[in-house]
Amino acid sequence: MYGVVARWEFDPKDEAEIRSKIGPMTNEMLKWPGVVSSIDIKIAPNAILSVMTYSDEDAYQKLIHDPNGPFEKAAKDHDIERLAKWVWSERGEVV
Repeated sequence: MYGVVARWEFDPKDEAEIRSKIGPMTNEMLKWPGVVSSIDIKIAPNAILSVMTYSDEDAYQKLIHDPNGPFEKAAKDHDIERLAKWVWSERGEVV
């Protein structure tokens, strides 16, 4: 398995809207082949950690890094990138 932890930051005034969009996007992603699990953790008044596992690194690369792939489409459909800014990610093999 392959895991990714990503930090996203947002304006605290947008928290209600962020919360209303994260759940549906996460549920959509959990249906994609290769996605094993997903959890979002609010770690500060303006930050969320998204913790996801994938069947393997190849599945992650295809789903997330394809500019025409499902992540880019879902992020646009759910307006995530307008509301939150990706700050950093750590990735690696789940042990």
